[in-house]
This record gives sequence, C-alpha cells and structure tokens, in this order.
Amino acid sequence: DDVTVRGFCLEAGRMRLLGVTLGDGCSLCTKVSVHPGSVVPRGACLGPLSSTYHMLPEDVPASNRLFCSQTFPEPNWCWKAPGLLLLLVVWAVQQAPLLLVLQSMCLQPWYKKDLEGYGDVLEWFLTPDRVGYYVALRVVRACALPMVRLACGIAVKWLVIGRFTAGQRKRSGWQLFKHWLMARVLPPEALHEATQLIGAHYGGVSAVLRMLGAKVGRRVYWPGSGFQGLVEYDLLEVGDDVVFGSRSVIMCCDGEEALPVRIKDGANVADRCVLLPGSTVGRNALLGSGGLAAKGVVLEAGSKSVGSRQGAALLLEPGSAAAASAPTERPFGRAFYGGGASYT
Repeated sequence: DDVTVRGFCLEAGRMRLLGVTLGDGCSLCTKVSVHPGSVVPRGACLGPLSSTYHMLPEDVPASNRLFCSQTFPEPNWCWKAPGLLLLLVVWAVQQAPLLLVLQSMCLQPWYKKDLEGYGDVLEWFLTPDRVGYYVALRVVRACALPMVRLACGIAVKWLVIGRFTAGQRKRSGWQLFKHWLMARVLPPEALHEATQLIGAHYGGVSAVLRMLGAKVGRRVYWPGSGFQGLVEYDLLEVGDDVVFGSRSVIMCCDGEEALPVRIKDGANVADRCVLLPGSTVGRNALLGSGGLAAKGVVLEAGSKSVGSRQGAALLLEPGSAAAASAPTERPFGRAFYGGGASYT
C-alpha cells in the first residue's frame, strides 16, 4: 500500500536519524506514516491514515488487517493463467497504434532493409522523413495508447468481469478472479493517464466512470491525481456538485465484504482522504484533509470532519437541518456548466 516510512526528520530544531523496526507479521495499511525510531510490534496492524507517533495498543487492533490490500486473497494459478493471457492480449492490442506507425514507415521508399556499413546506418537514422515518424511515435504513445487501454479495460469489465455487487467477499475462484483481474486490467494509474487527456476535473471523467459502472451525478469536480484503491466501480455513488481534493483513496471492498461508498450532493472530500467500504458522506458535508471515513460510518449532512484518530475522523461541527436543505451548486458548477463565470 501507499505507506511513508521515514528514518530521518526534523524535530524541535534538531535532525533525528533513527532506525525503524517492523515486527514479524505486521501490516501497514494505506496512508500510514512511520516515524524515525518507531517500533511496530509483531503482528500489529496500523489502519488507514494512522501514524506510529505516540502509538497506543488500541491504535493497532487486528481488525485493521481487513483494510490492507496486500493481504487480500488472490485466485490460484488455474485462474491466474488465463487472466495473464488476457492481460497479454490487452497489452498487444494497446501496442497496435505504434505498430501501425512503424508499418507505415517501413513501406516508405526511403526505408532500407539491408545496411552494409556505418554510412548506411547514419543515413538510416538521419533521413529527414524519418524524423516525422519519430515524433508520431511519441504522440501516439502519449495520446493513443492510454485511450486504447481504457477502451480495452471497459470491454473486459463488461464482457468478462461483469458487475460487482455488495455482500460478503466470496472465496470462490471466480469471485477472487474478478477482483484480481479488474485491479490489473485498468489500475488507477492507467485510468489517470486517460483522464489527463480528456480533462482530469471535468465531465469526461464522469462519463468514463459511468461506463465502468459507477453512479455519478452532474457538475462533479474530480481530483487531478485520480483515485487509489478503487476497483469495484459499480459500488461507487457520487451525487451532484461533489468536490474532490487530490490523492484520496476510495475502497469499496476490504478483505471481508464489499459495500457501496456514497458521496451525497454537495459534499466535499478534501486532500488525502480515505473512504472505507460502506461509508457515506452526507449532503453538503465536509471531510477535511487527511480525513478517514470509517467502515459503515455516515457523516451527517452539513457536518465537518477532519483527520484520523483511532480509526475515525474527528468531528469539528455537527450537521444541521439548514445545511441538509441548503443548495448544493458550487462556483465550479456555476462557472463551467452554468456559464456563470464573471469573465463570460
């Protein structure tokens, strides 16, 4: 998982360089921060968005292991073998645009197959017409390949994997294979490369997520960094006028069960947040930077929460009926979708 382990820091005006000890069988979930001089006990499990700074025994319950993706069960090799073959086919299809450019170059009259000396080699590389193909290869690699991979991922999602549903995480080979394959055919970084081309914050991302099975409303401001941990897109529900910060993690499934993650109209999920299975961010609610929406928690409409302490966000301000009924439209929606910007 995405973990920060530091052996060096600056504290109280002094530089500290200390060793870090991780005991046998310990687990570190996503967004964990390990400080210099920390000793993580044997078998301990630090939950999402936790820290070893002033770590207490109640901060490392065994139940945290459910949220460590590295401990999730995987299918056996009888299922992995055809899955790897399918991933190879997807990779080959993804390379097709590059092969077409190379094929076009090989058909040009100035292309030489037989090189007899260094002079022929230099001429082969320095032919002016070849420079355009070099540029075309870079453009195709940057622009076409991410979109082809996205299209392949969507096709595999619906033709092979199908929908993900809420419920206990079954240990059958097929169910394990579905989660394993989806995490590899379209990992977060691949989806991020594609959304960078269509506009990382705008309606194109909403359209892509809908094609993957998510329920997405209107005028959503998406994070430029994409999402980590999101595999079961069918279990993600995002309302209208939702605003996301960057580097957040959305987990719709842990090691035990899959549950929908719901983000209601007008909610704000800030930077470096983690939303665990079954969590709900209410209408016009704010989950501040580094906020942890615990499994099954419901953040009330209009409430303000931030950070993470002992497996839950800290409530700064409770919700209210007025906030629950307040309008949800944000400046982003008014400017980009309603044409209400002052410069238009």
